[in-house]
Amino acid sequence: MCDPGDTILVPRPGYPLFDQLAVLESDIAEPYRLEYSHPGGWRIDMDGLKEAADKCDAKAVIVINPNNPTGSYVSGSERIAIINLCAERGMALIADEVFFQFALETNAGRARFAGEQGCLCFALDGLSKLLCLPQLKLGWMRISGPEAEVSEAASRLEFVADAYLSAGAPVMNALPSLLGKVDVFGDSVRRRLRENLAAARSIFGGPDSACRILRCDGAWTALLEYPRYQSEEETVLGLLRDEHLAVQPGFFFDMERDGYLALSLILRPEAFRDGAMRLRRYIDAGDDHKLARTASLK
Repeated sequence: MCDPGDTILVPRPGYPLFDQLAVLESDIAEPYRLEYSHPGGWRIDMDGLKEAADKCDAKAVIVINPNNPTGSYVSGSERIAIINLCAERGMALIADEVFFQFALETNAGRARFAGEQGCLCFALDGLSKLLCLPQLKLGWMRISGPEAEVSEAASRLEFVADAYLSAGAPVMNALPSLLGKVDVFGDSVRRRLRENLAAARSIFGGPDSACRILRCDGAWTALLEYPRYQSEEETVLGLLRDEHLAVQPGFFFDMERDGYLALSLILRPEAFRDGAMRLRRYIDAGDDHKLARTASLK
């Protein structure tokens, strides 16, 4: 699909792994923007995506459906526009859909790219999120689109696969049994995620709070926006030092500005609530300190 030096379009904010994989293949990861409006949520800057595709002569577009860390699914109109763009410019579409089944604040309008026929499409999934089993190291992709392009892509992938060791026989043999547990297990995970997201909204919400949880349609992460009285790096290091609490800074996901923390919703609810309350206490203490310092300077 790509030769060394070719460009792949990746979402910002987004998970940084795609940038690293592009570097390993001597390719270039060019960002396109996701924009946020509250409380409506995230949307893809389609004009920016088209501009980036033209500027870089991109070979592929990566979408994360839903995105990590924003939790936003690709909308119906965005889906049509992306497929048309890929078909018109001969770009492949790579859809990472490992979080797809974990819808939290929406169920409307979401659809998988797997099986899409309008352009050459690679849809990725696996056990790491379906059953919370990353150490079993079993993932897969579904190739779809125009028959000739699918046939050529499958042939090239077969060559690549032959160059690596195959997946482990034990996990492949266990796969039919494991997949039979996906629905029941997924229900239990969604209940935990929704409980933790509701706790986050309760703890960081209210008229006296300077924080807010951004809209989270799905996946395992909630983004917290908080007062920028110190850098994200200072905040996360302070939380480790003072509260023994580990959170990820927004800059890890290339958020456009300071003042965001990524909270994992997959924790046990009692642990999540305790951690969220300690985080709120730490932020409030820092905000109070800033106000007191400002008053003393006056």
